[in-house]
Amino acid sequence: MLEQNITDPVSPHEHPRRVLAISRRVWEAGVVLLFGAVFAASVISFARNSSATFDEVAHLPAGYTYLRWHDYRMNPEHPPLVKKLAALPLLWRQGWPASVDLSKDAATSQPMTDSDEVLRWSWTMELAIADYQWTFGHIFLYGIRPEALQRLQEKDPGINSPLTVPPTASLSRQDFYNNADELLFWSRMPILLLGWRWRC
Repeated sequence: MLEQNITDPVSPHEHPRRVLAISRRVWEAGVVLLFGAVFAASVISFARNSSATFDEVAHLPAGYTYLRWHDYRMNPEHPPLVKKLAALPLLWRQGWPASVDLSKDAATSQPMTDSDEVLRWSWTMELAIADYQWTFGHIFLYGIRPEALQRLQEKDPGINSPLTVPPTASLSRQDFYNNADELLFWSRMPILLLGWRWRC
């Protein structure tokens, strides 16, 4: 039996198989990238057009407090990693409530007259009652500026705190400390990267 010379060129039958294998890999990679792009587009569309989900009101502000003040009192029942990842883009914003001094003793009597007081009060109360994380989160996302609250109080004297503003009140984007839609959008982007990586 003659041994095949190792320097012989590739058999004509092997070449189409290699081409087929390469084209199949390219096709599979294209399908994976297509599904990844559809996933990313769906998530970005949701992130851009959806209001806060129930848990985001507690989880996002909690993650921000972990990173900003290194305090883990908010939402301790869930692991902190994903909350911190979601809050990471918020650290580049030098806005409210970064300027609020949470170490200051908070008044414990209602009504709270402005968003800063409610934020400090709910921060303090969270140590005793875990449900105050929702109050803190609501004010974190939708805190109203004092001048806007004063304008609303002139129209309706029954409004005595940022927590008693009726949903029918006429407010503009400038009446709030933060742009909640922007905060939510950027906090969802690290989660998109986690999800896209998992799918690929």
